[in-house]
Amino acid sequence: MKSSARVVSVPGAAAPPVASLSNASAPAVWWRGEGVALLAMLGSVVLGGLTPLIILLDDGLSSPFLFNGFWRLGTSVGVFGILLLFYFRWAVSISLWRRVAASCASWSLALACVNGLEFAFFSWSARFVDPAVASVIFYSWPLFFIIFGYFVLRGGPGSAGARRRRNLGLLVPLGLVVLVGLGYVVFSESGRVFGTGVDLFSLSLGAGFSLLAALTAAAGVFSIGWGLRLAVGLGPLLSSVSGGSLEISAFRRSMFCALAGYLVVCLASVVLNLVVGFLSGERLLLSFGSGLAVAGGPAAGGLALCSLLFAFFLGGTAHSAHSYLLRAANFRSLNLGVNGLNYLAPALSLVLLAFFWGIEVARVDYLALGTGLIVGMNMLLNLGAAGLLRWVAAAVALGLAGAAVYSLAVLSTLGVG
Repeated sequence: MKSSARVVSVPGAAAPPVASLSNASAPAVWWRGEGVALLAMLGSVVLGGLTPLIILLDDGLSSPFLFNGFWRLGTSVGVFGILLLFYFRWAVSISLWRRVAASCASWSLALACVNGLEFAFFSWSARFVDPAVASVIFYSWPLFFIIFGYFVLRGGPGSAGARRRRNLGLLVPLGLVVLVGLGYVVFSESGRVFGTGVDLFSLSLGAGFSLLAALTAAAGVFSIGWGLRLAVGLGPLLSSVSGGSLEISAFRRSMFCALAGYLVVCLASVVLNLVVGFLSGERLLLSFGSGLAVAGGPAAGGLALCSLLFAFFLGGTAHSAHSYLLRAANFRSLNLGVNGLNYLAPALSLVLLAFFWGIEVARVDYLALGTGLIVGMNMLLNLGAAGLLRWVAAAVALGLAGAAVYSLAVLSTLGVG
């Protein structure tokens, strides 16, 4: 009996040659596709879950847009370094970059530039609500990613397009549950909706900035869509530069163009953040400073030079690696169970905030319930792919999210954090 193996396809790219996999065993095929994608997504989750804590420790709240501008500048350098490391011939080809520059006059790429404001809006939200509340709301961005992706990526493979349409149909009922979860998260800050001690104005500002951060994070789908369309148009030129066939370089072609689009977005967002920061009155302190903030809020006077240099360094290392691994995972496998592991990030973020920063909310049970609803509904939206891996991903993500919020409740009872 002949063994069959499912070949993972990349959106907008030619399928890999069947001959190269005909003699491979099923475990080897799985490992080269979804196994590698699984490890890449887990690495992306760890690096992404660190982001809220890094912003707080590096005093990103004092000057959010200036901080984010240097963060994106570092990310630009890191992404270009990744292009040089993995795609050297393409990265140093002047003719390729001329074609990339000529393709930049695109509405989708212009919309993607707002993606560079996500952490600035997150920092603003953390000024008005507890960072844990801001973090959970921010990590609801996959809902908006699905909405945007339905319109941006609808020209993809038939099965993927059908799955996106199914997910969009589920969005209305599951989205209502997420709204309930967001309500619990927001009002965990005060423990009640109305009455003494409830500052609805601050809660509204904090929740609003968090939702803006989620929307701008989801805008990253526009740069991915632009990159995939660019990969199709640049296929012959990429192949001639590398000397390889289009079929062999399908994954590499898609990754290079997606990263090239992200690099353009990061460079544009550097200018956008710095302009908005200076126009809004944010200040850069020329003193070197300590580089670390203390729990309790933004430092007075502005952002120290050391904090900006640290933001540049972390953007060029942790965040650029996170961006690469996230795209590699999604291009390696169309299995949405792999993508579902991305929802471990809010649980990891809560644990890190609890132990290294402190969470001060009136009702930890509200925070736990809201987090569970948001993570659970996001997972259900990603159960459109067949296979055992999706159920494993769902069980791991929901289990760890529940364990995280339960641990927070116990710590709060014991007076820790």
